[in-house]
Amino acid sequence: MRPSRPYHAVTAYHREPGGLRRLDFFVDRIMQLANDRDTNEFKILDIGCGNGNITVPLAALGFSVVGVDLSDVAIKAAKQAADEVGVPATFLVGGLDSVAAKQFDAIICSEVLEHQADVAAFLNQLKDKLAPHGTLFLSVPNGQSLEEKLRRALNHSRLGLWLKHHIKKQWLGAGMVQSIAQDPHLQFYSYKRLSAILRQAGFWIVGSDNAAVWFKEFFYLVGRAWIKRGSSFFHASDSFDGKLCSYWPRMLADGWLIELKIADDRPLAIQLIPTLGMGGAERIVLQLAKLLPSYGYASMAIAHVRGGDLEKEFIERKLPYIILPREGFLKRWRNFWALRRQLIDLRPAIVNTHLFGSDFWGRLAARSAGLRKIVTTEHNVNADFSLWRTLALRLLVGLSRVYVAITQNVKHYLMTRIGIPEKKIKVIFNGLDLKRVKIRSGSLFHDVPKLIFVGRLEKQKNLGLILKALEPIKRPWQLTVVGVGSEMQELKDLADSLKISPRVHFLGVRDDVPDLLAQHDLFVFPSRWEGFGLAVIEAAAAGVPVLTADLPVLRELMSEEQATFLPLDNQAAWTTAIESALADPAPWVAKAQHAAAADWSRFSEERMAAQYAELYRTL
Repeated sequence: MRPSRPYHAVTAYHREPGGLRRLDFFVDRIMQLANDRDTNEFKILDIGCGNGNITVPLAALGFSVVGVDLSDVAIKAAKQAADEVGVPATFLVGGLDSVAAKQFDAIICSEVLEHQADVAAFLNQLKDKLAPHGTLFLSVPNGQSLEEKLRRALNHSRLGLWLKHHIKKQWLGAGMVQSIAQDPHLQFYSYKRLSAILRQAGFWIVGSDNAAVWFKEFFYLVGRAWIKRGSSFFHASDSFDGKLCSYWPRMLADGWLIELKIADDRPLAIQLIPTLGMGGAERIVLQLAKLLPSYGYASMAIAHVRGGDLEKEFIERKLPYIILPREGFLKRWRNFWALRRQLIDLRPAIVNTHLFGSDFWGRLAARSAGLRKIVTTEHNVNADFSLWRTLALRLLVGLSRVYVAITQNVKHYLMTRIGIPEKKIKVIFNGLDLKRVKIRSGSLFHDVPKLIFVGRLEKQKNLGLILKALEPIKRPWQLTVVGVGSEMQELKDLADSLKISPRVHFLGVRDDVPDLLAQHDLFVFPSRWEGFGLAVIEAAAAGVPVLTADLPVLRELMSEEQATFLPLDNQAAWTTAIESALADPAPWVAKAQHAAAADWSRFSEERMAAQYAELYRTL
């Protein structure tokens, strides 16, 4: 790879096969982990730092970095490199015991683990230096590669050692200054053995990638004799090798780049979902990740298509999650194998899938990874599903041990449409953080009554009906729309064409929905179908008058004393109801206050998490 980023100018890794790929892996992940924190407060330890090829670039990016190496010569070279660039970095000669500080946010061990005689003890030392939510990064060569086999043969006989040093001296030259610890290797790992050692040491493998495929091995075996470092051919070969890494079988790679977290001692329940957007299912995954540890299970979310706005909350709460982006050539199949590898690495006790992408690809990946304890949560009645999607779900029925239906209405859908036996279905209501609910105050509406809609801007949610119903109302009003979706621009255009856009405010994604609900006078929910309708429950619990479409699931969850049900897709009925509420708000407010005083504990997130944990235990 050719240098392409600013910090590439302060490292010699562009002259090493796979060097910049390795460096970029560490830097990209550390930048994501640091997030909005001041980089100077993010503390990093680089074990076996050599001449500072990783330490100096990280220091140049503003991180607080300590580099440690057994070689006095390498440390002098590293200090000189840092001085030349003018970046502050601390360098120490010695091993881990020479580092007085503890609680590093990230520790990097690049090409170090293979030199340890007692790997378990070394990993325990690293764990002691790592902050509770810190990350350990490894770069480890494949001990079964041709290069490593040849290294083993040469290092275990006098003739081999003489031949190796003769070749280096006569043909290849002295090379660059690196750690004296680079030779000899004491451990020769296969990925299977390495992952088992890491799990036994108390780590979760939360990320892994191939470090190189063929070029690094080829260059060090024969290429150095005729390929010049930094030449066009060198960079082109290295770049091609880096692109192959994402598609190459792990067992055949030249080495691996691995990201680790300190494992929780409790059984691990994976919450598998396509994205971390702001939908209802994603919120449930967040709640389970937050609460399951209180009920005996470690919980980790894996989003296997992309991240989303909910990532911010995972980061703020320091909840474990993994993003496996679906991208590149053959993206679906590549993503499937990445997910399968991740599940093999983690070996969870339970895999809980959410939404169609995870119910299909996730269950196939879990079963092919040898996992059998699979729970599938159905969040909707999926009125918009095509025939092939429904058929796909019917074909995969046998892959799940049990299904969770979030309402009786969803249970009926699973039995009649998907063909799930009743004995395999458990009803667990979605949970609401009742502590965050803020009660609306006041017995009247604002001078300009405030209406609010909360939900995804998709066909299912039917917000266009509200815009059309509001257009003929001449009384003062304003509508707040909270949410995003594929129909946002279409809905804005509709508001423009109806000449009501000055009174409709699209806020996008918000994390202060309880505050917004408490400040509004009327909650509108015209959805065409629902699996639950958590936003309606939250509005009713907050004492906001609720106008909702007359859906069977909402009838199951609420009564006439708690909400007003209107005919589905009947624009005239919605206009009449809204006009009535604006003209005489007193009875609407009285009903809402009655609803706020009701017992909503059956929808508490704690109850939901406890029921999931009990279900997991039965498996």
